[in-house]
Amino acid sequence: MKRIKLTKEEKETLRIVDKFNGQCPCVFPLHVYNLSVRSLERKGLVKAAYLEGGAVEDAKTTDEGKHYLCENPNLRNPINWTVIGCLLYTSDAAD
Repeated sequence: MKRIKLTKEEKETLRIVDKFNGQCPCVFPLHVYNLSVRSLERKGLVKAAYLEGGAVEDAKTTDEGKHYLCENPNLRNPINWTVIGCLLYTSDAAD
C-alpha cells in the first residue's frame, strides 16, 4: 500500500481512533482531534459523524485505515526518492 503523508497530529489521531473507538481521551486537545479527524476522513483513513457545530461525535477507522496501520504500524511518511537522488548526484559531482 502506498504511504500517505501525515502530520504528527494526524498520526496520533489515527492511533486514538483505532485504539479508543473514536472517543477522544481527555489528555488530547479536542480541537486538534476534530481537525485531524476531518483531514483523515478526506484521506480515506477514517469515517466520522459530526455534531451540529462541527465537533466529532464518533469516528471509526475505515478498512483502508486498518490496512494502512497494518502495513505501516510506525506511520512513517513516504520518502521522496527524487530529492534524495538529486542530493546524491550533487554530492558525487562536488567530489
